[in-house]
Amino acid sequence: MKESDAALVAAIPDQALRRIAGYGVIRHVKKGEVVFTEGDPGDGMFIIAQGKVEIYVSDEQGQKMIIASRVTGECFGEMSLEFGQRRTASIACVEPCVFVVVTRKTLLEVVQSDADVAMFLISTLIRRARLATELARDLALLDVYQRVAKVLQGWAKPSPDGTRWVEERISQAEIARHVGAARDSVNKVFKALIEGSYLRIDDGRIVLLQGTLPSAF
Repeated sequence: MKESDAALVAAIPDQALRRIAGYGVIRHVKKGEVVFTEGDPGDGMFIIAQGKVEIYVSDEQGQKMIIASRVTGECFGEMSLEFGQRRTASIACVEPCVFVVVTRKTLLEVVQSDADVAMFLISTLIRRARLATELARDLALLDVYQRVAKVLQGWAKPSPDGTRWVEERISQAEIARHVGAARDSVNKVFKALIEGSYLRIDDGRIVLLQGTLPSAF
């Protein structure tokens, strides 16, 4: 392992995840590359030593819905612990990434010998099962406006002038993929919020002008 890669692994904040990384191999992946695709065999877990990935599902027409993102110090692919489990989503790098890849066989051996690692993986699986339930609930019970409002309020950070803004420049098409809606529907939501003085766009960034967005529009 190169010294720079070893330093990245040593900087992983979670102790249990850092232990798991000690059994893996380093893999560098370029921005935009797909790490694996929905339906691929699940043969291991990935720890992000550096970078950011996007987790998504897609249909036969190529329409994508973004389920979540993972960043430095997090992991993905842990569902492969279940025998015969195929990947339930696709993963793409939105930044250049450095991964530590731990095979399923090695991971199972570590779990059997290290209670802290086992508890970390159990907690991770439970937390992500809850997030999946919440996502399903939102798609079933919230309309497009409510899903957009929830996403924007979750992303927005406080600003000294009393507004809140989304740090990353993100397009309406990307937001549509996050909420499982058509871009035209998201565009209508943005127009209504801008006309109602709830939102503005500054230099490509989304700024929320009031404390909370209306519960319905």
